[in-house]
Amino acid sequence: MLQYKDNPPYSLFQGPDSKWGTKDKDGKVHNKPIYIQSTKPGKENFFHDEAGLEIVEFDENEGMELVAWWSEPWYEMAWIVADYPERFNHYIVNNINGLRKLGLDDQNIINQIAIKTDLSEKQKSLFDLFNLFLEMEDENTDDKKFDMIEPFILSHSMKSLNCNERMELIIPIIETKDLIEEEKSTLWYTLFKLNDYLSCQ
Repeated sequence: MLQYKDNPPYSLFQGPDSKWGTKDKDGKVHNKPIYIQSTKPGKENFFHDEAGLEIVEFDENEGMELVAWWSEPWYEMAWIVADYPERFNHYIVNNINGLRKLGLDDQNIINQIAIKTDLSEKQKSLFDLFNLFLEMEDENTDDKKFDMIEPFILSHSMKSLNCNERMELIIPIIETKDLIEEEKSTLWYTLFKLNDYLSCQ
């Protein structure tokens, strides 16, 4: 939790949708509550807008200060880390447009897929990595738990594969008739987000 001295020039406040903004010591709003707080340990004073275009840092003396601006949202870079087949693009687009956040509910779906699918050893290992990643991504995962999970992800055997190799393990599963659309969507978007995360590590 961020801690500040009494009555600083600027302070954080949350809007009704839990996004953050700033007010001055007189209560006047200087930054509307449009920012999402970083979940990365040690980076809690960094925030980004919903589209991922603007990165700002909060300072109690200055308010929100621009750190970086991208002309393209986060997912523009995520698209290019693997040669994703166009026939599955709608799974990614629908999830992005729906502002879907991954977490433990999706972990349950991934586990149901594993139960009803004859997975190879490599696929089982990748599903294990999916479970770790989804637990880390869950909005209720606190900093301590995040710190515990991340080393397991970064040292996982599936991290040594490149994004395309991980994708190739999932394509045969997506193409089976055993999965319903919700399961395919969850599986493919989890892969997309995981590949994006690992490509930045």
